[in-house]
Amino acid sequence: LYADPETGDAATLREAPHRWVALDIEGVPLTDGIAVTDLTGCTGKAVRQLPEAFRGARCIIQASASHGIKSGCRLRLWYWLDRPTTGAELTRWLRGTPADPSVFRPAQVIYTAAPIFEPPGRDHLPKRMAEIPGAESVEVPPPEVQRPPPPRPAAPLPRPTDTGANRYAW
Repeated sequence: LYADPETGDAATLREAPHRWVALDIEGVPLTDGIAVTDLTGCTGKAVRQLPEAFRGARCIIQASASHGIKSGCRLRLWYWLDRPTTGAELTRWLRGTPADPSVFRPAQVIYTAAPIFEPPGRDHLPKRMAEIPGAESVEVPPPEVQRPPPPRPAAPLPRPTDTGANRYAW
């Protein structure tokens, strides 16, 4: 992602917009009698904490290796987006949701293999993947809505005679 500080070699990875998104959802509490084996029910609980655009969209659900072992929903939710979108846009749009933004980075590994249990065949989930039918894509807000807010202007320094000014080095 960055130039090599020792050699000056240019970065070999860069962010590229893409039309798919894998949301890594962790720790959404399971209530209302939803069982960890009910991937659709778990997803419904998680999707209610995402922006409205995700509700009613087709989704591929994948239980993570820790789903049903650690508390809460631990899922990957795969969606098709209506336009290519950058990780920076997704990070801003999904801020404050249970979606882990680290998977939006250009060099982030997303593990998708099912776990291996000992003894073999002891997986507590009969199915680790499911599909929720719906609209073909999630409508992403326009790029101008996703731009970061402008930086706030710096507050003026107090005068040396102002109350509380003794906290500053003059």
